Formats: sequence, structure tokens, C-alpha cells
Amino acid sequence: MLYAVNMVRLKTLGDLRLIPNTFQRPKPLLLLVYLALEGAKDRRHIAELFWSDAANPASSLRVALTQLRQGVENAVLEDGQKLGFGLTSDVQELLESIRNRDFQNVSTLYSGAFLEGFVLPDWSSELEEWVYATRESIAAQVRGALLREAEKIATTGDFESATARAEAAYKVQGAKVAETEELERLYAILMAGDSILATEVRAEAKEFSLELKLTQSEARARFMVKNANNFVIRPLPSAKTSFVGRDPELIELANLLGGTDVRLVTILGAGGVGKTRLALQLAHDQLTENQFENGVYFVPLETLTSSTQIPRAILDALGVSVSGNANPLELLQTSISQHRMLLILDNFEHLTDGALLISKLLERCPNLVMLVTSRERLNIEEEFVLPLLGLRVSSDQVNLADAEASDAVRLFVQRAKRARIDFDLTKADLPNVLEICRLVDGMPLGIELAAAWVKVMPVAQLAKELTQNFDLLETNSRNITERHRSLKAVFEYSWNLLSVKEQLFLARLAVFQGGFDHKAASAVTGVTIAVLASLVDKSLLRVNAEGRYDRHALLYQYAHQKLEETDVEFQNMRQEHAAYFLAWLEDAIAQSREADQQRWFARIETDIPNLRIAFQHFETQLDTKSMLLFCIALVTFWLARGYYGEGRLWFQQALAMTDASQIEPEFRVSLGNLAMIERFRGEFETSKRLYKRSLKLSRDNADVPRVINALNNLALVYRAQGELRIALTYAKEAILLARKIEKPDLFANSLERLGLLHLDLGEYTAARSNFDECLNLRRPIGVKRDIANVLNALGETASCQQDFEAANAFFFEARALFTEIGDKPNLAYVLHNLGDLHQRRSEYETAKVSYQESLAVLMTTKDRFAISFSLQGLAASAAVLSDPKLGACLWGAAQVLRESTGVKMPFNLQVDYEKHIKLAQSQLEPEVFQAAWDKGRNMTLEVVVALALGETPTIGELEHSAFRSLDVA
Repeated sequence: MLYAVNMVRLKTLGDLRLIPNTFQRPKPLLLLVYLALEGAKDRRHIAELFWSDAANPASSLRVALTQLRQGVENAVLEDGQKLGFGLTSDVQELLESIRNRDFQNVSTLYSGAFLEGFVLPDWSSELEEWVYATRESIAAQVRGALLREAEKIATTGDFESATARAEAAYKVQGAKVAETEELERLYAILMAGDSILATEVRAEAKEFSLELKLTQSEARARFMVKNANNFVIRPLPSAKTSFVGRDPELIELANLLGGTDVRLVTILGAGGVGKTRLALQLAHDQLTENQFENGVYFVPLETLTSSTQIPRAILDALGVSVSGNANPLELLQTSISQHRMLLILDNFEHLTDGALLISKLLERCPNLVMLVTSRERLNIEEEFVLPLLGLRVSSDQVNLADAEASDAVRLFVQRAKRARIDFDLTKADLPNVLEICRLVDGMPLGIELAAAWVKVMPVAQLAKELTQNFDLLETNSRNITERHRSLKAVFEYSWNLLSVKEQLFLARLAVFQGGFDHKAASAVTGVTIAVLASLVDKSLLRVNAEGRYDRHALLYQYAHQKLEETDVEFQNMRQEHAAYFLAWLEDAIAQSREADQQRWFARIETDIPNLRIAFQHFETQLDTKSMLLFCIALVTFWLARGYYGEGRLWFQQALAMTDASQIEPEFRVSLGNLAMIERFRGEFETSKRLYKRSLKLSRDNADVPRVINALNNLALVYRAQGELRIALTYAKEAILLARKIEKPDLFANSLERLGLLHLDLGEYTAARSNFDECLNLRRPIGVKRDIANVLNALGETASCQQDFEAANAFFFEARALFTEIGDKPNLAYVLHNLGDLHQRRSEYETAKVSYQESLAVLMTTKDRFAISFSLQGLAASAAVLSDPKLGACLWGAAQVLRESTGVKMPFNLQVDYEKHIKLAQSQLEPEVFQAAWDKGRNMTLEVVVALALGETPTIGELEHSAFRSLDVA
């Protein structure tokens, strides 16, 4: 490692010099600047960059290093072939201040543009570009920092100070022209502060066709609400009860999160102390105050079973879909990137092995701040810990007014009023309420449980009996920690007051993980709505507006212990639970195939915790058939929602445990489904191997339908790899077998597969014949999705045949059917094909609209393969509509996406693809075309889609923008 050891300071902002030092040789000084910003570099790299025209670059480097050693001690550190920076510099401190959100220091340090006016007569073009690009980059960061500070100040109502910061941001030396988004943000602050620069910003925006119109009152009102961001805006969980007390903790947390050196805070405390409730209150406060411009997001972790599931849980909270073989952690890092946001991870204690993952996320996302609630420390370097104890309880000798001001007593009274509306705290009750609050150490959960019982008994009796329960617990449970002892005592007391029926069902309901609805609870445990309502009244269950029940994690644990006390009952409930969810899942998937698929998939996703423990039960019981059925039922959901990794793992576990000698039908189906998952992941060779194994087993067992399916799927894999003739062989064999059996749906599927291959090969007459026959078989069967799919294929074929009227009719019927059943992925394909149709008819503006509609839908499904082709369609439209640079950019982005899927371009698209590329190339110089193509390859998915949809400036206006690599994961 190389460390700076010299107290000499390198100044780079405004001018270039060493302080205090008179060394003035420009190229060695620039070498120091380069090492200061870029870190340790290899000698050869430095020599060739700085002395590319020298006869002996290495010798020139040695001379420069000698000059530096003589002029500045330890200016350059050496470690083998590596050279490092040995001084301090203003630019390093500036960038560190920006990272730490120390905006005051940013203003002080930025005394001028980076290397302002610096020129070397013999520098290489690469080095010159580095200086200019670095100057713009640093200036842009400074502008962004000052703008963020201005917005933060504006939320306090100090518009005069905010305007001063915004004016400084607008005038940052060395910065390129502000982006339109920056102009909008600047204009809002400048208008709010009545700055004369607002007119100048408005005029500049007008040059970008951006009309900025805000009155001062409208501008000021804008800072009273949360700024928009790039993620799905999901409201924070609403608190089911009012928040009481915790003012010191809220202030402390706000101060910590507002600091420049705090990235991770853990609220540490026992179960039931109110960690989650405090975190939620803080989240709402931060959101109201707009402390995090890209949002505040709450991520519940209670139902997760592995730390590897954390990235996906966060993505779900952000509304970011995971599809294909994308790595959730990499996708999360790309999605958050530079965003300034607060993530609240609730109930982390069972996932502490994931602490390093949190550390890595904080390292990769410099503006991310995290708040964690946990019963255990994460024990990583970034962690600041706020220990949380019970609510404050007043002493004995207080009057009624003081007691009511006590946080613990206020909470008791509020919850007691929920149980009995006419409850009032009297002077006589005060000692008993204080005793109850002290017995539970001020723990909010204990107070709430105790207060629920005022509905059936006086406070004095409640205090007396609770005290006796504590004595019992004290003698029998000395291995329980003090705080858990107090809560367990309250739970035991509540348990003893329940009826036998209520006890039975509260224990049985512990078989559910993460929540349940009444239908599931009734089917598994036999509980009634009345019993559920009674348990809600007693604060032992909670219910939301949709009628879904859950409970505090600690109450779940206590109830689960009660369930486990009777092993037979426990095993029976586990079996009932697993059997119910297998049946429910199969029914849900059956219904989702035809109508309202997304709604059913959302319901399945809600119950993933229950599905996981159901599958685990079957695994524990070695019930491999049920495991396989579970996987078969879930495969459609896994593929649609991107749970490829989990699906693959479950199939592998189930298949590994199954005795292949039994050759159950479920085994062969599962092999095919696992092969399909591998195909979607782009693992084509693995997919082919599994399909071939399934094919052999099906042949050996004379399972003709399964043979046909395997043949058709093998055709699809070879098709995806572009090996169309091999694919055709499998498809034709499937057709021959399908004609011999009386299964119209299977024959229709085989016709569709064969037709797609003929379409790819450009054999349009044969393709249309296959699709016509397929449609005639499917219409009587009546499955709308299947009918729409073949109509879409017929439309594509007719379009390729120049039979545009027929193609239009096919597409519009398919579009209507997909819209009716809510099938977004296939709707997007139809919209894309309509774009192709309009393009072939030279209706390029109409084609562009269709492609954009398709792309907008695809961004909700994150189908990268389809997105790539929509981008290609829009690229072709741009080329024809005299924007070839945009076309080249979109083609470049589409190429990266297509490469990431491993799928080759179909034959029927190749001719038009090449034709439109040649058209764009004819309008641009080769180097300009290639530069735009390369820029598209290096854009983020979000940026390129915004560009394609017309939601961001044109490629010309983005000429000098720097983009992250496309997140192809």
C-alpha cells in the first residue's frame, strides 16, 4: 500500500502549484495531479501517457521522478512498479467533502476551475482530454453539491441562503452547460428566493425547448413536498397506532443521519422495545423534511430466511424488477448508484451474516444511508449504534398531571382507550398503571398487551395478577433475560386469560410465516373470524385494510413455542399448512394463466414466506412428489417475476432427492421445467442436456405428450441459438407425433413452434399455413392467451409477406385479447410488431409511437430481450426521420442487451436491420456513427430508455455526458 506522508500541499483548483514550495516544472506537477486523482499507477502506464512521443518514455519518466525528488521530498511514493501520490491536495479534500456532504467546505475549497488555464505544449491528446474531462467532472460535482445544499436549505424555509447557494451552483467555473433537470431545479430555488438569475436560467432552458413557469409561491411550495425520484414511489408502511414519546431518540437519530460521517445507524434493542415503530416514525419525519432527495424506503426483513435474499428485498421496496439472470446485488448497486436515499432495514438480527453485504453496498453507493433495527450489532466498521430501552416511567411520588406526561403512562392510556373508549386515568389508578409500566420495563409491546385487558378487568386487578405472574416466571424461568422475562410474563398472563379455543387457535396460527388471510387461516387451523377479531382486540394479532393478519415478531415466537409444546399438533399443522399452500398455489397458477395474471402473481409474492416454509416441510418429510408439484406450480411465477435462482435451486433439490428409477411423471415434467429456467437464464447447453434427458425418459416410458413437449422445447433452444435447421428437425418430429394423438391443444402448440421456425427462416407461406391450422384448433378450445399468441404470429407473418391489411387485423385482435386478460409481456410484443408493420408501410411516425408504447410496457416487465428489439425499432425510425445519431446510439444499446441474453437475431428481422443501419451510416461520418454507437453501449438502461421515449435530451445535447455502463448483470 502507498500512503501520503508529506505535509506539502498540491493546489489544483484555480491554478497549479505546491504550497509551500517553489517547484514549478509543469509536466512533473501534472504527474502529481494525475496520481492524486487516479491513485497508484504502473510505471509503464505513466511513461506512455506522459511521454508517448519520446524516444524512451521510461527514461523520460525517470528524469521527471529525479526532478521531483530533488524539488519535493516524498512527492511520489514507489512500490515496485507502482507509483503513488505522497502529498495532500485540495482536489482530494474537495471530493472527500462532496462525498461527506460537507457543502460548506465544498464552497470554501472550490476557488476556481481544476487546472484553470493550464496548458502543456507537448502533451498527448489523451492527457489533454483527461485534464479537460476532469475539469468538467469536478465542476459538475461541485455544482451538484451546491445545488443539493441549496435544496436542503430551501426545505427549512431559508430561501435567501438557498438562493445564494443556487446562484453559486449556476456560476460554477469550469462546468459545462447545465442539464435541463439541473436548470429546472435551479430555477425553482432562484424563483423561491426572487433571484435576478431566474430570468437567465429560464432563457437558457428555453434554448432546450424547456418552458419554466413558476410563481414565487409555487416555487416555495415545491420544497414542502418530497422530490420525485427514479423509483416506484411506494408509501411507507402506515403506523397502525399513534406514536408516543421517544423525542430524545428521534433527535439523536436525526442528528446522526444528518451528519457527514454517518452512513449506517443500528437501533439496537430487545424484542418489543419499539425499534420498528421508532424507525417508521423517523422515516416519516425524514420524508416530510425531505432530508433524502431520492426517497426514504422501508424494507422488512422478518420473513427472509437467508442473507442472500436481502438485495432482492431492497429491490422490491424500491419497485425495481429482477428478471433474467441478473444478479440482484449488482442490479441493486446499479439502481441506487449515486442516489441520496435512506434505506431502513427492519429486523436484521437473524441475518447478521449479511453484514458484509451491507458494508459492500455502502462502499459502492456513496450517497446511501442506512438505518437498521436489530437485536444484535452488525459489528462492521461503518456502524453507529443507538441502544433503545423502554419508555420513561415516572417515579411513585408524582401528581396526576406529571404522570400523564410520562411516555409509558401516555402509551398505556392511549391503548387502554382503544380497548375501552370510556377509560380515563384516575388518581386511584395511577399507582397501578405505574406498577404495570415498571413491571414491563417500559417496553411498548408489554404495555400494549397489558392495556388491552382493561376491557375485562379493573386496572388494580390487572396490576395484582400481573405481579403474581412475574413471581411465577421468576422462579421457573431464570434463564430468560430480564427484558424478555418481563414480556414473556405479560404474554403468559395474556395467554392464561384467553379461552381454551383462543389459546388453541393462537398457537395454531403460529404455523403461518409472515402473515395470512382468513381463508388460509380457516382452511389450515379452523379458526373463525370471530376468534380472529377477539385476538385482534387483545393486541395479539394485527389486521390491515385488506384483511391480512400478522403479529409482532416476538408474539409469533411465543405462540410458536406454544404450538411446539405438543409435537403431534405441531406436525399436523405443518402438514395442513403445506398441503393448503400447494393446493392454493396450483389453483392460483391455473387462474393466472387466463385472466389478471399480474394480480395473482402479486398475491403469490405476498405469500412467499409461507410458500418457503411449506416447501421446507415437504423436504423434511422427504415428500419429493409434493416438492416437485410445488416447483411445477411455481415455475410460471418464477419466470415471470425473475426468481430464476430460487426456482433453479428448488428444482435441483427436489430432483436430487427423487429416486429416478421410479420415473414419476412429475420427475420428467420437472426436468423440462428446470431446462426451461436454464433456457431463460441463457444457459443453453445445460438446457439442452436437461431436455434431452427428459426426452429419453419420456420415450422409455412411452409418455408421448411429454415426448412432444420435449421435442418442441429442444426446438426452441436451438432456435434461440440460431441453429434453425436442427430446431426444424425436432419440431417436425413433434408434429408427426402430435398428429397421431387426440390432443388438439398439444397439436396446436406444435404447429405454432413449427410456424415460428419457418418464419425465422423466411419461409412465410409454410409459416402462415402452420399458424392458420393452429388458430383453427385454438378457437374452439377458447383459451384467449393461446389464441392471441397465434394471432400475433399470423400478423407478423402477413406483415413479412407485405399483406398489410391482414397483418393489421391480426395484430388488433391479438392486442384486444392481451389487453382484456392483462398480459403485459405479450401485449408489448404485439405493440412492437405493429411498429414493424407501420415501418414496412413507411409510416415511420406511427411506427415510432408503437415502439415507444411497447418499450414503456416492457420497462414494467424488464424483458431485456424484447427491450433490445424495441430499441432497434426506434433506432430505425430515428434513422429514417433524420436523426441517425440517435439511431446509432439506440442500436448500440440494443446490441449490449441482446448480447446479455445470448439470443441471436431472427432471420426475418436481419434484412430490415441491416438496411436501416446502412441508411443511418450514409447520413453520418464513420467516426461520428461509431462514437454514437459506442455511447449507446455505455449508457444505463434507464438513460437509454428515457432517451428513446423522448423523456431526456437528444443524443446531440448529451454529446459530452458521461454514463455508467449498461446494467446487463
